[in-house]
Amino acid sequence: MRLFGDCRSLFARPPQSSPSATTTTTGAVTADTSTPTTTRKGTKGTVITTEKLDNSTDKLIQRIFAKQMDTNEFRRRGKQMVDYIADYLETISQRRVTPDVEPGYLKDFLPDSAPKRSEDWDKIMIDFEKYIMPGVTHWQHPRFHAYFPAGNSYPSILADMLSDGIGCVGFSWAASPACTELEIIMLDWMGKMIGLPKEFLCLSDHKSKGGGVIQ
Repeated sequence: MRLFGDCRSLFARPPQSSPSATTTTTGAVTADTSTPTTTRKGTKGTVITTEKLDNSTDKLIQRIFAKQMDTNEFRRRGKQMVDYIADYLETISQRRVTPDVEPGYLKDFLPDSAPKRSEDWDKIMIDFEKYIMPGVTHWQHPRFHAYFPAGNSYPSILADMLSDGIGCVGFSWAASPACTELEIIMLDWMGKMIGLPKEFLCLSDHKSKGGGVIQ
C-alpha cells in the first residue's frame, strides 16, 4: 500500500522541468549520473530513494501527456468513428459471418508486453481492420441466426456513446440519482409489458417488494 501511495503521489505531481535528466538524439531519457544516489537495503530488497526517480518520472509523465488526444482531435476522430460504424453496418452483409481463425491467432500479431509509446489513431484503425476484424463474429449480420442481435440500432449506439461520455456508475442512488431512478422506472415499464402483478413493481400503489437492476 505504501508503494502504491508513493507511485500515486508521483503521478499526481504536474510535469516539471528536470535539469538532472537529459534526452539523447534517439529520444531516450537518461538520468544525470552526477546526481547522488541514495539506496536503502532491507529484507525485501533495495529501495531507491533519490530525486533522480522523481526527475525520470516527470519526464515519463511529460511524454505521456504530450501524446494525449485533445478536444479538437476527439471531435474529429469521433466523427470518423461514426462514419466507420455506419459503413460497417451498411456493408456487413459482405463480410463472413463467423471468423476463419484458429484459437490463439491474435498472439502473433500483438507485442508480448504493453507498448510504452502511443500510436497514431489512423495506424490503430488500420491494425483493427487488419487483425481484429478477421476474428470478429458479426452478430448483426443478416445471416447470423445464433444468440440475439441486441443493441444494434443507431439510437442505441448513440445512447451508449452518451452514457460512456458521462462515465458514471449508478451502483447506488447517491452514486448517481438519475441512473438509479431511470433504471427503476424502465424496470416497471418492462414489468407492465410482460404482465407482472403490481406487487412486483417498484413504483406501484401496492406495498411492493419488487425491484432489481438491469443486467
